[in-house]
Amino acid sequence: MITVVTPATGTDLTTLETVKTGLGITDDTDDDFLSLLIAQASAAVSGYCRRVFGLETVLETFRLDSSQETLMLGRFPVTAVASIVEDGITLTTDDWERDNSLLYRLTADERQGWSARKVLVTYTAGYVLPGETDRTLPADIEAATIAYIRGLWFAKTRDPLIKSEKTPDVYEVTYGGVSEATGGILSEVESTLCRYRDVSPL
Repeated sequence: MITVVTPATGTDLTTLETVKTGLGITDDTDDDFLSLLIAQASAAVSGYCRRVFGLETVLETFRLDSSQETLMLGRFPVTAVASIVEDGITLTTDDWERDNSLLYRLTADERQGWSARKVLVTYTAGYVLPGETDRTLPADIEAATIAYIRGLWFAKTRDPLIKSEKTPDVYEVTYGGVSEATGGILSEVESTLCRYRDVSPL
């Protein structure tokens, strides 16, 4: 079970300025609409990846029925572990070590496994998002979000039910769409995002 202690300061995976530059827009006429598309696309990307990308501090509770060699934290990437409480006793940094999202229990500097019934881990995980100082969000996640926004932008005046149009010997175009199997994410950005998807059981 994961409880958010300090929520992310934002959810947008790109900025208005970056989107306008990518679309070649120089005026402010459509800023409100573009901001809506940024929020919509960011939510779609996060939903497809089944994770929160913004940096958050969370409390994760592990209830163990048997000894475990490691504990795998549910959020990633982990940037810091603030505390670990084992059956009501706060551990020191000599009692555990971390390898990315895996936690190991130490005794005399040797890995012994977790045998407590209840372990509480408070930690920070996620990325610093675009528009924030020292952003860490991978560039391809932002690029996929912008590609999603571009598709929404150019489809704004088109009937979404039309998949292709053709004038014999003159004009033919097939429009991109969403993948129903992936919950509505644009098919052309799915390959970029799949490696960031949390595939652990819900």
